[in-house]
Amino acid sequence: MPVYYNSGGRGGKQENKRQKQHLLVDMQGFLLAVKVSLAGVTDRQGAQVVLVEQTDYNEVRLNKYMQLVAWGKLIK
Repeated sequence: MPVYYNSGGRGGKQENKRQKQHLLVDMQGFLLAVKVSLAGVTDRQGAQVVLVEQTDYNEVRLNKYMQLVAWGKLIK
């Protein structure tokens, strides 16, 4: 569903621009990531942005987890 917002005036005239929401959900429908872009961005481009950001986030979480596992082995 497109969302409309007012971008302000241009020469005393107001214009509306469209936005798209790109959502990433898991198998149960829980929301994992949201990215809002202008309507000129294709669905493919929006999906790539959402997936790359989520992959980067998961890599950071995995690295932190591995650091905690290594730290736990050191203190045993």
